[in-house]
Parts: sequence; C-alpha cells; structure tokens
Amino acid sequence: MARQVLGKADRTVLGLQNHEIRPVIGKAFGGTTIDKCETILACVFKAFGTLSDKERQEMAACDMGFFAYHTIHKGGLAFGIQEDDTNKDGGSSSSSSLKAVVVFREYDPAKENHTPNFLDRFWSSVTDLRAYYHMKFDPLGLPELLKDSSQEKKFCKSGEVSDLIFEKFHEYHVQYAPQEKHWYIAIVATDPESHGKGYGKQVMHLMGQVADATGMACYLESPQYNRRFYEKCGYEVTKDVTVSVIDKELGEVSADLVLMTRKPQPSS
Repeated sequence: MARQVLGKADRTVLGLQNHEIRPVIGKAFGGTTIDKCETILACVFKAFGTLSDKERQEMAACDMGFFAYHTIHKGGLAFGIQEDDTNKDGGSSSSSSLKAVVVFREYDPAKENHTPNFLDRFWSSVTDLRAYYHMKFDPLGLPELLKDSSQEKKFCKSGEVSDLIFEKFHEYHVQYAPQEKHWYIAIVATDPESHGKGYGKQVMHLMGQVADATGMACYLESPQYNRRFYEKCGYEVTKDVTVSVIDKELGEVSADLVLMTRKPQPSS
C-alpha cells in the first residue's frame, strides 16, 4: 500500500538505495558548518579531532548509513523528491538530484517491544558488518578519512557509542510510541542547499498520505530545533527526553529530543 500511494506522486523516487540517499543525509546531518551538525553526531565526532566540512558530512553519511541500512533491511523503504538542478544563470540544468528523503518502516510492537537480548545484539552486529561492507563497495564508498587505519579504529569505537544511543531510542520507542502497528520514520533529511523550498514538507505530506491510506500512525524522534516543523506537519509531542550516554574517551554524549506521533486522518 505504501508503494502504491507514493508511486502516484510526481517527482517521487521509490526504493532508493543506501548509496543514493547518503549524500543528502550526510549534508543534512553533518551540516554545512560545524555549528549546524546534528547534536549527537557532533559529540561522537569529537573522537576525530577537527574535521573539514566535507569530512564531517562524509562521516555523518556513513554513520547514518548504518541506521538506514538497518531500517531498509527490516523491510523498510527509502523515497525522495527529485528535481532538475539549476545552473549558474538560474535556468534548468541537464542533471537532477534528490532534494529530500525519508527512510521508514512498519513497526510491530507485538514483535519488537522488548529489551534487546544477546541474540538481538548478535544479529544487529551481523547487520552492522554487512552494512559496512555494503557501503565500502557500493558506488559511493566509505569516507576518505577511514582509509587511515587509526581513524577507522576510532570510527569503530564511536560506532559502539552510536549503538548505545540507538538502544536508548528503542527504549523510548517501546515506552512512548503507539502500541499498535505504526510507521516508524527513522530518517528525514533535506539537502541544506534546498532549504526553504518546501521539499521537506512535501516528503512529510507524502508520509501522511501513506499513514492515512493505511490507517496507521507515524512515530519519530527529532532534535528539539525541528519540533515546530513537525508540528506544522500534523505531529503531536508525546514526550520530551534527554538521551545521554557516558563514554570514557568522549565524555557525556547527550542531546535534547522530542518524541512525536501523527495519528492517521480519516478520509473525507
């Protein structure tokens, strides 16, 4: 049903692969400048010292690429809005690119609402390994920074911190998300160069159409600074939380988040 709904929309690309969405995700989460980097990633990236904007975006794309891979691996779908690029004169270019993307999946509390056990963590590690090699050999490849073995070791260490953070996300999901089947929106990203042009609203509107057509709610976690955007898209605050993990090397990695839900709207 989700594919049917999204397939009717203009300029929408379905079934995007990991390497196709990572550039947009990297720029969105890594930020065009360090102060615009997503809070948790900014804390995790302290392990690498001072990064250039390009390095930070590549690392953000890789880090979030694992999350995207897990989501798609569990039956999820990635879609986005694609439009022609503009040239220096403001006219249409012969090339096109993704402006905004969403990665989501169906979440079934009856099967998933439990504390991760040894087997869960084992298969999660296997999926991480598969994601790593998938990204290493896909058309985009891994960040240049990780060609340095010492930096790769730091990345593996930071990955352990990221895993702990995502376990926290799962705890919040179990406690505060709808208790019936719903759509879990894992990633929403808009190319910073396309901000203010309505692409983010478009993908969220399409996600709302999927929710309404299937009669299922949507749930997501968001940094506090994106709260108003999602409220305008019909989402309501379920809980304000502070996710916090203590690491010996990085210190405290924390961020203020808002958990939000959108109820399906009846057809008129």
